[in-house]
Amino acid sequence: MADRAYIDEPEELVEFTASTSSSQLPAAVSSIDPLYSSTSSSLTSASNQVLVTAQGEGVQIYSATDSKCLRSWTFPPSVRFACPAKYYAKYTDEGAIGDSLVYVALDSGDGISSKDSGTVVWRWTDRGIVSVGLEDKIEAKLGGSIFALEPGVTSDGHLLVVHKDGALTLATQDLEKRHQLTCPVSGKSEVVWYQIIEVSQSMRLYLDSRQVTDWLDGGCRLALVLTRVADADVDAEFTYHVSLFAIDGAEASIVEVGSTHIKPTHLQTQPLACAFDADTGTVAMLTEAGVYTHFNLLTGVSALDDAIILERTKEVVLRGFVPCVDDDTQGAVLASNLLAQSQLTMTALTERYVAIAGTHSTVSHASKGPYESVLTIWDLQFGCLHAEKTLELAPSWLQGASKKHALPRLTYQIQPLSSRLGANGTASEQISLAITVAHTTDTHAALDGSAAVVRAQKSAKKKATGVSWGVKVFVASA
Repeated sequence: MADRAYIDEPEELVEFTASTSSSQLPAAVSSIDPLYSSTSSSLTSASNQVLVTAQGEGVQIYSATDSKCLRSWTFPPSVRFACPAKYYAKYTDEGAIGDSLVYVALDSGDGISSKDSGTVVWRWTDRGIVSVGLEDKIEAKLGGSIFALEPGVTSDGHLLVVHKDGALTLATQDLEKRHQLTCPVSGKSEVVWYQIIEVSQSMRLYLDSRQVTDWLDGGCRLALVLTRVADADVDAEFTYHVSLFAIDGAEASIVEVGSTHIKPTHLQTQPLACAFDADTGTVAMLTEAGVYTHFNLLTGVSALDDAIILERTKEVVLRGFVPCVDDDTQGAVLASNLLAQSQLTMTALTERYVAIAGTHSTVSHASKGPYESVLTIWDLQFGCLHAEKTLELAPSWLQGASKKHALPRLTYQIQPLSSRLGANGTASEQISLAITVAHTTDTHAALDGSAAVVRAQKSAKKKATGVSWGVKVFVASA
């Protein structure tokens, strides 16, 4: 795929309505198949299934081939999820999926106090078509508020818990034994993105420190975490930090490789999307100003260097995506989750091509309407749009709530459903993607900011009871 790129026509997988609070994500999709392998070889084959988390509905498994709902776990109306549910697939000797595990963190529910909000994890067993309810359910409280869950990060199937404050927890499958690491970044930090790193042969050239390569050879995984830290002296000013961690399965521990901040001159407006290219070892960011930046992830070569270094190698302006806010008076809305709830979403395809989903003006190089929802591929070598497919949405979704608020109120998520790298560490020729689009007309933090939510609640003289979302999930290959 290095010299060419394409997108299949996106096909609608499912459409539903989700109900959330004014700060929760409405829905998200996760892969059933592992996106990275904790062992050197694998018997796994693509299952063509996806895990859908829907607020107010529950957790479902859909077939990406025929859009059928294969299994569904419903929850009481009081239950709200803190992050997308995740699937840990266990395979038989023949390579088929056997009894597997589902994990989800709860933001609220019966028996969960406000103090424990976002800290409780449920785990249950999926036995395939014979499953009945939440079998072998386990409940555990795992530290502070949870940003994301990542199962199967070691050969023993450990669960990685990424907390909103930047701390990490490594737990066994039964959620009993745990290792915790506090956030290495000083100040009041907030995680906005993370990714478990696959390790290709070419990436080892970027991580050539003996310390790091020894960990990789020992069967460990790496995790990359992006945190935002508020400036203590200047309001509405933030610094972004990238931290690299090694997850040691043999020792059941997490070790910080290093942390570094992104120079403000390289990130003049906030990032709305972030991706890591496992084949080349580069971090990509797309800001609300439409600036796409490539950073090489390097390790320090002397005691005077930081343990890790981000070296900017490319900057391209991608025009046409809508701005983050309606006018200059409202101020930028802080994106709190670049993985599951942002106004733009992105994933790396190759060193040259990147897939971006968002709301795009139908007028070339413009930011005003009319608008359409699109899945695009951009050629970073020439800084141009390479391919584009429309995501079919109801016309009302692409209109603003009023003349004053003319922008479509949409959030996006791109979730790879297949690995960026093959079993031998080489780049795959084709990647399956799920694209989640959510629309609301209600006040919500991801679109209006937390201050606007508070004002709306005060004007109503009561706490907002809920936000209604329309959600569509599409699947495509790129």
